[in-house]
Amino acid sequence: MYFWRIEELKSKMKSAPLSERETLPYFLVFLLSTEFASLIPSPPTMNYWDYATIIYGAALTLLGTLYLYRLNGGNGGAFFVQRYLALGWVTALRVIAGALPAFVVLNIFIRMPNDGNGFSFGYFALVGLFLYQRLGRHIHDIASNGAAI
Repeated sequence: MYFWRIEELKSKMKSAPLSERETLPYFLVFLLSTEFASLIPSPPTMNYWDYATIIYGAALTLLGTLYLYRLNGGNGGAFFVQRYLALGWVTALRVIAGALPAFVVLNIFIRMPNDGNGFSFGYFALVGLFLYQRLGRHIHDIASNGAAI
């Protein structure tokens, strides 16, 4: 299982699809991440920004996944789910590694309240877009053998 070296993972996936055994850890990490995320408590009261974040997140997930599917070749593509899970895991770790320190630094200067606000919505909206853009780039690299997008 890869945690950081996305070029090695992409090279491996270009030469041959991952086996079911190689794909299983990525699927399990996805399931566990989803489970742990569902355990995060919601604030006792939700404001406009909280609802906007939920709606935006759902829309980004739907549209972003369709975008990735198209970059993988759409109906003519192959191994979309394993590419999504394996490359998505490594890409997410890398994006989090960059986004979290930036969020902490910005939070120090802006002193965000615990409630959702425009800053947190905008920040996470941009991070989400960046995640799908980077993941799309990696999926496209494998699907098209590195042709530019």
